[in-house]
Amino acid sequence: MQFPEPGSVPRHDSSGTGLGLTIVDMIARAHGGSVVAANSSPLGGAHVEVRLSSARDSGRDLSDSA
Repeated sequence: MQFPEPGSVPRHDSSGTGLGLTIVDMIARAHGGSVVAANSSPLGGAHVEVRLSSARDSGRDLSDSA
């Protein structure tokens, strides 16, 4: 996986690298999932939904899993 260079992702404050949701999105996609983020209110905050497929959905046999 390659991540964007720190500073190339826009951010609202000076703390952190601004890569958090980008990394979550890349991991979710690597596992057949998705991430949706939206502003939850005009006062701030956000709603982030991460969806991943279960092994049952993928057809994997879990009988040998520990």
